[in-house]
Amino acid sequence: MATKVDEVGNEWSGVQIDLYLGETLVMSGTSPAKFENLPLGIYLVREKPPVGSLPMKPVDQVVELKENGQVVIAQFQNCLLYTSDAADDLL
Repeated sequence: MATKVDEVGNEWSGVQIDLYLGETLVMSGTSPAKFENLPLGIYLVREKPPVGSLPMKPVDQVVELKENGQVVIAQFQNCLLYTSDAADDLL
């Protein structure tokens, strides 16, 4: 599962999240994105930051599925530019 929050931790829905196995795009979704029935392996979870936002954490996260039915959560965090004091601290 991939979730997205703003600078104060509020859920941010509708942000594009892509899932890669190696160089191959496996699935795309929007936050909160839930990717199910995946083969075991190491995946790259990548968010596409919305226009007018600044990532507060890396936009790529590596996750490993080691067991069937395992739940892994990748959380991404951005702040809106020019609407938040948090954006000033990141610039």
